[in-house]
Amino acid sequence: MMNQNNHRYINLLDRCVGVSVAVVGDLMLDYYITGRVERISPEAPVPIIDVEKEYSLPGGAANVIQNVVALGAHAIPFGVIGNDLHGEEVLKLLQSLRCMMDGVIVDPHRPTTTKTRIMAGSHHIVRVDYESRHEIDDLVQQKLMSAFREAIEADHIRAIVIQDYNKGVMREDVIRGVIQIAKEFSIPVLVDPKQKNFFAYQNVSVFKPNLRETAAALNRTIETDNDIQEAIYSLREKTQAENILLTLGAAGMTLLTNQQTLYIPTTARKVADVSGAGDTVIATMATMMAAGGDPIASARIANCAAGIVVGEVGAVPVNKEHLRTAVKQL
Repeated sequence: MMNQNNHRYINLLDRCVGVSVAVVGDLMLDYYITGRVERISPEAPVPIIDVEKEYSLPGGAANVIQNVVALGAHAIPFGVIGNDLHGEEVLKLLQSLRCMMDGVIVDPHRPTTTKTRIMAGSHHIVRVDYESRHEIDDLVQQKLMSAFREAIEADHIRAIVIQDYNKGVMREDVIRGVIQIAKEFSIPVLVDPKQKNFFAYQNVSVFKPNLRETAAALNRTIETDNDIQEAIYSLREKTQAENILLTLGAAGMTLLTNQQTLYIPTTARKVADVSGAGDTVIATMATMMAAGGDPIASARIANCAAGIVVGEVGAVPVNKEHLRTAVKQL
């Protein structure tokens, strides 16, 4: 029998259908080559992959977008792709998710960020990256911010995710501009930061780094519960964020709100692949907050979502029916 919180979580999942979430950040293509290994190359001591399958998935901020859509919400992307075949594939993937494309800017001077993973069964053999980590130029920045403001003014956007992978889209002026426009319209901003510009994200609604990123940014070792407590309070002091959500990998996550600090243990039953789990967490939390959820309820549901996707190979979106089943058991 479900308790009062379970009913509240299910109600949130129902209410998120049709809400709009803007996603700003590094759009990527995840390309997979999978096969089997039966031989070692005579040319070098490396395995030979007999290719069985090749496929593409949305990566980076695009993975956040597909998670938002999987929950039944509308995702509005803002990012940059190259004028290349990988960029065309990203556009096709986003179009298949029925996204508005006005905020996807094509920059002919940079490649579409693409991560090609070569897999033997479930074993990750090697990854090949195509990317530029240089910041976008002023013209691209102006186009991006113009599209963002127009969308915020025209659409009933309920939450904004900034997904930063340090690939050059999230310049400091883009960061400040997005947060300022969000404040003008009283829209919560949730941030998944990376090392560069880590503390440029000021006064946001949710600041969500992982443990490794936090240890590097604070230049300290984080191993004990006391270390975690000190780290999240330090993050609050340095970012002035309303809420800090520190993801702890296989251990779950810790949430600091204005009222309390809450440890949320993982719900994962198996771990096949952690890639994309952070995208799922911030996508789910943003969508739940867009539907009116408070930070604690939203974080608990996001933790369940992460527990589901880590059981799958590759950065796959959360299955909403599986999530519904999981939250009934909280």
